[in-house]
Amino acid sequence: MNSARSPWWYRQRGPLFAALYVVSFVLGESIWGLLGNFYEPFYRVAGAHLGANGPAIVLSLAIASTALCFGLRVWGSSYLSAGKVWNPDARPTT
Repeated sequence: MNSARSPWWYRQRGPLFAALYVVSFVLGESIWGLLGNFYEPFYRVAGAHLGANGPAIVLSLAIASTALCFGLRVWGSSYLSAGKVWNPDARPTT
């Protein structure tokens, strides 16, 4: 075995990330429910402090900010083409 190889955890990062995802998102909610705690969406918890229409307000703000960020991402992807990002005259300074 070559001693210059990368560590095992780096070579197996794909399965490790998958396991971490499953444990935290899938099993985490199941374990939380088995402990007697039940999931309630954040917009309802945060909106409860704002009155009867609070959850709708928080949910609307979340949807609006998501749409704004998505639009910014689409604009950035379409504007920042290779011609804008890469300099064709770049030279190494050695």
